[in-house]
This record gives sequence, structure tokens and C-alpha cells, in this order.
Amino acid sequence: MKPATLSASLLLAALLVLSAALLTGPWHLTLGRLFDLLFDPHSTSLPPQAGIVFWQIRLPRIGAALAIGASLSAAGAAYQGMFRNPLGLAGYPWRRRRRGLGACLALMCGMSTLYIQLFAFCGGLLVVAGVGIVSRAIVRHDPALTLVLVGICLGTLCGAGISLIKILADPYTSSPPSPSG
Repeated sequence: MKPATLSASLLLAALLVLSAALLTGPWHLTLGRLFDLLFDPHSTSLPPQAGIVFWQIRLPRIGAALAIGASLSAAGAAYQGMFRNPLGLAGYPWRRRRRGLGACLALMCGMSTLYIQLFAFCGGLLVVAGVGIVSRAIVRHDPALTLVLVGICLGTLCGAGISLIKILADPYTSSPPSPSG
């Protein structure tokens, strides 16, 4: 399939999903009402609740979903490009544990939820940076294989750190930290 045809097909599919999302929901909107809301928002043929549902609930929700989806796809492409690896998928074993070590440390210190999330995020950034730095420093033959192996090693190290924190946590003052990961 040609790139122009593929782009047009994906755009058409996105518009169909967008219109379906605008029309579905507890407040029933027909295609005619949708066009009235788009091109004549102050029409007297529509109940005032239709404009509120459309402009203040459905359209912002769909816009946010489109923006989040585009951001995630751009982040995935950047992630794959940063490591020069088309296999930069969510299934890498080290990606699940990287956040857990920071969150576990914050839980052990008795920090609030905001700090737990911040530590988890920073822990993830540190492990990704560590994988990138170490894999570029020791690349010998196959950079993708080196990346995966370094990631597995650092993921195992993070898992060991989580186990150590669980062992060191005082079971009498609080429950042992157990971030899902």
C-alpha cells in the first residue's frame, strides 16, 4: 500500500472513530444534531443540554484522548529511536522493575503518594539512562542484543534492590513495601 493511501485510510478511520465517539453516550445525539451543534451552536431546535454535553463533556474528552494517543505514539517512536532498536517494546523485562525500586524506596521512607510517584518516575528515568549509557559503553557486536542483555542485568539488579528493601523494612511499624511491577 502506498504511503499516501495508508495515511488517507488512517485519517478516515480516525474521523469515523471520532464521529462515533461524539454520537455515542447516555445523551443521544444524531448526525443531524451533531452538524447543528458544529455549524449553528445557538440553534433553537436543540435543547440547551445538548450543547453542554457536546462542547463541555464529549469534545474535550475526545480531544484529550487524541492528544494522549499521539503523545504515546511519539514517545514510543522516540524511545525506539533513542536506543536505535525497533524492538523497544513494553515487553522488555527490565522496564517493569525500573519504577519499582524508586517507589519501594519511597514507601519504605513513609513518603506521601506524590513522592512515591515521583520516586517511581525518577527511578524509571535513571534505569533507562543507565541501560543506554552502559549498553553504548560496552557495545561489541550487536547493539540490540547488548541493549537487551544490559537491560535484563539492570532489571535483575533493580529486583534485588526491591527484595533488599522488603527485607530491611520494619514489619511492625508498617507493611513491607510492595509496588506492583
